[in-house]
Amino acid sequence: MKNLQTALAALCISTTLLFTSCSPDYDQVSGTEEVLTRNAWEIDHFSRSSQNLTSEYTNNTLYFSNNGTLICRNGADQCTGTWSYSGNTMGETIIIQLNSNDTKMLQLNHAWQLRSRNLSNILLEQTDPAVNSELRIRVTQ
Repeated sequence: MKNLQTALAALCISTTLLFTSCSPDYDQVSGTEEVLTRNAWEIDHFSRSSQNLTSEYTNNTLYFSNNGTLICRNGADQCTGTWSYSGNTMGETIIIQLNSNDTKMLQLNHAWQLRSRNLSNILLEQTDPAVNSELRIRVTQ
């Protein structure tokens, strides 16, 4: 009888452990829109017509909101605009439209093709032959 109780207790513990799973300490994030709106982003790299312009965007932070608004802050300075996303089997596109008189901010206004993304980095390309720009953003730290 004692062996039966021990066996049943072991079976209960084993069953409990079997149906209890451990999961990583991060949430599953599936879509590009969710990745963008989840964090604040800094411009890690920006080039236009093979010219590296990254230094002009130091300390700029981008905030993509769920309602399609976009805020770009640089210290106390701020400009607002909109962003939109479209995706299909041909690829993913993010359209940025900032309202600013600053020509460097206006250079970000394009339909960008998504080239790669993960939870902390996004690479976008604007492949108009006259412009040929690359924008890489990363989660602010």
